[in-house]
Amino acid sequence: HWIEHYFTLPGYYQIEGKPAIFLWDPRNLRGDLGGSDEVSAALEESREMARAAGYAGIYFATLFGHESEPGARQLEEEGYDGITNYHGWGKAESRAVHPKLLTFEAVVDTVEEAWAEKAVRSGGMDFFPVADTGWDSRPWHGQKSLVIQGRTPDLFRELLRKQRRYAEAKGTPLVVLAPVNEWGEGSYIEPCV
Repeated sequence: HWIEHYFTLPGYYQIEGKPAIFLWDPRNLRGDLGGSDEVSAALEESREMARAAGYAGIYFATLFGHESEPGARQLEEEGYDGITNYHGWGKAESRAVHPKLLTFEAVVDTVEEAWAEKAVRSGGMDFFPVADTGWDSRPWHGQKSLVIQGRTPDLFRELLRKQRRYAEAKGTPLVVLAPVNEWGEGSYIEPCV
């Protein structure tokens, strides 16, 4: 289905000449298929099918499952090419004034250290840094929610500049901006009233 309906689109994103597929959570795939060996076989079979259709293969990346060294090694052994995140709050928790209250300034100040750690943990996989748009899920979850306060255009600009410098220094072909439209989670950059 991917090969016939998506890879053929002129704007379909490729990395290293391979159509890119970013999976939300590889633990779900592992559970659905029965384990790491089955995932590895499925990724390779998918790549073979793509090569048979004239592509250079498929570039597989994932947003979750690499939070620990053993988790990252498992992903690498399964055959993933890259990792990233849905959110990237740096080490803002270390500066929290309250366990449920972080500042966007702390996100910006600590994100480079967090990126460096994730890049090391990625091992042989590529790491794509995330410029996060914030978090405040009180509209959905009420007062018990984690809140990142103090997001401003200037701080977001600084975060984007750090991300660009990081990518240029590492030769990273892709950076992630996430999320852009999670209104109920207070994580967005789209205009609103």
